[in-house]
Amino acid sequence: MNPQVPAHQAQNYSYCADQLHEHDWENWLNCLFAPSEFRAHLHALFAFSAEIKRIPFLVSEPQLGEIRLQYWRDVLSPHSQSADRNGQGHPLAEALLATIAAYDLPVQPLLDLIDAHVFDLYQDPMPSMRDLEGYCGETIGAPLRLASMVLAAGENPGGADCIGHACVSIGLVHIMHSIAIHAARSQIYLPKDILIKHSVDPNSLIRQQMSASLQQALREIADLARHHSQKALADLGSLKPQARSVILGLALIEPSLTVMQRKGWNPFQGAWLLPGWKRQWHVWRMSLKL
Repeated sequence: MNPQVPAHQAQNYSYCADQLHEHDWENWLNCLFAPSEFRAHLHALFAFSAEIKRIPFLVSEPQLGEIRLQYWRDVLSPHSQSADRNGQGHPLAEALLATIAAYDLPVQPLLDLIDAHVFDLYQDPMPSMRDLEGYCGETIGAPLRLASMVLAAGENPGGADCIGHACVSIGLVHIMHSIAIHAARSQIYLPKDILIKHSVDPNSLIRQQMSASLQQALREIADLARHHSQKALADLGSLKPQARSVILGLALIEPSLTVMQRKGWNPFQGAWLLPGWKRQWHVWRMSLKL
């Protein structure tokens, strides 16, 4: 299979790379460790994911977000009668469809990703940890799985369980990173069953109040993120070597959890992401082991 980008699509893929760099720097960084001939296609997949994730921040009410999500459903649906089906005029849509066609990728995971992100438009509570794990699987797992297929030149890359555990681990850490952002939007992604178990008042999250009970709840989620990360790495051998760069997000799990475990850590007070140079260093180190 020829992974080269057609000349008439070059500008569209360049747009994807720029969008990914601006809105999802970590996945842009991870793509640097993939073979250069596949990189543009990875940019298209991850830029699409980043675009869908941004929609709640671009609209003033949920219905407008639903309209934007429906546009992308129409772009992807093979049975859609909409004029948007070919993505004409939208550089990201055209590049995404070109990548899907080049590697005969299934579109259902991307449609499932869109449906999962409907949750982001509203202020409903996350019902349970199982629901949160499913949310991570559909929102983060879909582009990772399809990216692994691209890196395997359209063939089965293996490693379904490895990628499944990786996306949950990465997703849980992202959720904890974003507690303050979600609170500002009156949203709670921490599972209701975990909050009840540790007697955390959901309204205290909206008020951005740290407490010992919230710390315990976050510790349990952190332990689960670590468990999934360890399971993914233990199953790394099932994933074809050429596709392993898709799980480079795991490089930041332990460093992030180490920051969380520091005395006095408070997710509502200041940024706790690692500096960019440290993130690059951790990703580079893991890339040597894949």
